[in-house]
Amino acid sequence: VSTDWINLEKTYYAQTVRRQPIVIIRGKGSTVWDVDG
Repeated sequence: VSTDWINLEKTYYAQTVRRQPIVIIRGKGSTVWDVDG
């Protein structure tokens, strides 16, 4: 699932900065969770 989002970002976003290969699904305060846990 996360690979799909990362590939979509590579296709449609300008590659002006290096992005981290994570997909954040929720957050609470300063804690975040990605699709892999």
